[in-house]
Amino acid sequence: VRDGMKPVQRRILYSMIENSLPDNVLIAFTGDEERRSAGAQQVFRFLEKNAVRIRHLFVLDVTDMGWDEGADFTIENNFWHDNSGRRIIELAEQMPYPWRFVPSDCDDVPYYVPRVSVINEEAEEDESWLYDELNVNCCSFCLPVKGEMHSDRGVLVRETAFQNYTSALREILCSFYNTNHGIS
Repeated sequence: VRDGMKPVQRRILYSMIENSLPDNVLIAFTGDEERRSAGAQQVFRFLEKNAVRIRHLFVLDVTDMGWDEGADFTIENNFWHDNSGRRIIELAEQMPYPWRFVPSDCDDVPYYVPRVSVINEEAEEDESWLYDELNVNCCSFCLPVKGEMHSDRGVLVRETAFQNYTSALREILCSFYNTNHGIS
């Protein structure tokens, strides 16, 4: 049976089913990122309509950044307006998985991001840019891949990256929201 889900989406769904994510974490799969970010706009309208308080929003995506460096995940598009960014970077630093930081602006890398973790290229635009325009604390948590992300030929993903990416995401969400009590 084909469910139309990407393997990473399926692993995140399993984490939800297994109750291994905090209760105050909301997961929404969106579409239309490449054109108008209509899915992100729908998510924001839903949250606003239902008066859901957003502490920090994590956009999950694939990226062509971090592959050459052997990263299992990247943190990109740092549109945070409080101490969220510092906490996310602290949590990433405590993990056993290799990771990299890709700034939204190369001239404005937060001082608390270890320089050895920075890829000095500007991150690609994704839904986080729209959320930033709506004044939502957010960043992108991405899975590094090799190949043309927008082709029908597919991409390469390191075998260990799926497990490590979802484990890192789960650990960050659990630690972040056990101390910050909000909605992701």
